[in-house]
Amino acid sequence: MSGHYNTALVLLSYAIAVFASFTALDLAARVRTSDGTGARAWIAAAAVAMGGGIWAMHFVGMLAWMMPMPVAYDSGITVASLLLPIVVTGIGLFVVNADASSTARTLAAGTMMGAGIVSMHYLGMSGMRMQARLEYDPVLVGVSVLIAIGASVAALRLAFRTGSGLQRFAAAGVMGLAVVGMHYTGMAAAIFVVDADLPGPSGDGLDQTVVGTLVTVVSFLLLSMALSSAMIDRRLARREAVMLRASELRFRALVQNASDAMLLTDDAGTIGFASGPTDRIFGRSETALLGQPASDVVRGDCGNVAELVSDSAARPGESVSRTVRTELPEGGYRTLEVIATNLLHQPAVGGIVLTFRDLTERLRLEEELDQASRLATLGTMAAGIAHEMSQPLNAISLWSEDALLAMEDGEFDEDHMKQVMRVAVEQAQRLRGIVDHMRVFSRRDTGTTEVFDVRDSLRVAIQLVERQFAAEGVTVALDLPGEPVQARGRPLQLEQVVLNLLTNARDAVQDRAAVAPDREGRIEVAARTDPAAGTLVICVSDTGTGIKPRDMARIFDPFFTVKEAGRGTGLGLAISFRIVEAMAGRITAANIVEGDTVTGARFEVRLPLAE
Repeated sequence: MSGHYNTALVLLSYAIAVFASFTALDLAARVRTSDGTGARAWIAAAAVAMGGGIWAMHFVGMLAWMMPMPVAYDSGITVASLLLPIVVTGIGLFVVNADASSTARTLAAGTMMGAGIVSMHYLGMSGMRMQARLEYDPVLVGVSVLIAIGASVAALRLAFRTGSGLQRFAAAGVMGLAVVGMHYTGMAAAIFVVDADLPGPSGDGLDQTVVGTLVTVVSFLLLSMALSSAMIDRRLARREAVMLRASELRFRALVQNASDAMLLTDDAGTIGFASGPTDRIFGRSETALLGQPASDVVRGDCGNVAELVSDSAARPGESVSRTVRTELPEGGYRTLEVIATNLLHQPAVGGIVLTFRDLTERLRLEEELDQASRLATLGTMAAGIAHEMSQPLNAISLWSEDALLAMEDGEFDEDHMKQVMRVAVEQAQRLRGIVDHMRVFSRRDTGTTEVFDVRDSLRVAIQLVERQFAAEGVTVALDLPGEPVQARGRPLQLEQVVLNLLTNARDAVQDRAAVAPDREGRIEVAARTDPAAGTLVICVSDTGTGIKPRDMARIFDPFFTVKEAGRGTGLGLAISFRIVEAMAGRITAANIVEGDTVTGARFEVRLPLAE
């Protein structure tokens, strides 16, 4: 039995093949730019587009073959013929995606995919229900198999190598010809032999016109949806790429213009990336640092950097820091804080990040502020020191004048003169002690620590101000334990902290006296040990105005003060906080409340006990 082709349906089948090929190639392009779950999702979409498109082209092509008898299709076989090309196409794309450069993988996957498509073709034809049997020309069947395998290999190769949209369209045209060629070669291999004994199309079969129309409409809808989603996804990907590029440029600009220099090294300390003010900090450009050991960027203190990198390499995800000095070519040095963060476990970084922060200027300013605070405290002590010095000076003056008058009157008592000289020497030594203490207190701190008895520092600090405070109506009480209280730190700096707390307490007491003259002005200084915590506690409390709740959170901030102009700089408590913190201690403030009334303030300094 012979038939003829409907030209319009043949052209439609070719259009479906080209459209399916283009959609599959477009979706496969998304596979290349995705990974993990995203790549598998795009492979599935491409398999549905390619396999479903080939299946749709097959049925439209069979519909184009006009025969002089009715034809229907077995529903089970028809569904099986749809699933077969989708599955084999998906497997082929998955295999090639694992290594698109492998020719062996492409040939193996293409052979399996071609065999599956040919099987789909002949399986679909076996589902035809008509009063005719099918016989095949083996030569043409073999040719159709070769065409299917060749088309599949080409499809897989193009799917992962085709670039622009125009290239994909041209490739889709070639693939469409190959798919159509395979189909119509297979159709040419088929021989329809009329057999009246065979049953004709039954009522439960699918009419070929209905099948063809349904397949065409559904295929175009599915392919259009797949292509649209790919185009939308590509547009979003471009937008994401633009945003990512802008973010990268912004990040690069921030890194390049940061005040800290940043180096990225491997676990051996070799620099692979450098940014920031490397010229100013290291005296070398970013390019000159690449490939160099990180320890070489610091002149004169390279061992510290090498140890820091080694220490960081053993601590994944953690940050360690050190302070180092680097010598400058023009002389002098810079003090740098180096922070090493181990990000070797993060694929996006894969190295140890070294951040170099220049502390030179900050340390200089801190030292100047510290010295200024000392001098300001020394000025506050001036009145008290004047009282301290006036006593020995008066004693020396009175005893000397008495001795001089006796000598002028011709009276010379050796015992009396010895007593005069003894008093003069004692008072002069007392003066020398006061002057030496002032000189020591005003000089720059050496930075060394020692174990000292905290009671001595408290006594000295109170002796310097108690006479002055007493003249102003403020009593200072001292409560010390009988046993020595040993701490490690800097006794002069602790005296500075206590003097600052005493001065602030005096001001608060005087402010309270201005509104409540009958209230006693009193400051209490007490020291005790807390063996359970391993600390000693110094408590300075007063009967002043207390601290307002809104000021409590900022009481230790630099330059914050509640005093009127001329009575404070706002640096005393901030520097006291830093001094106590440097001694591994802490300082806190709280109000003294009796009932619902604030009756004063209490500052508590905790320092670790020396072993």
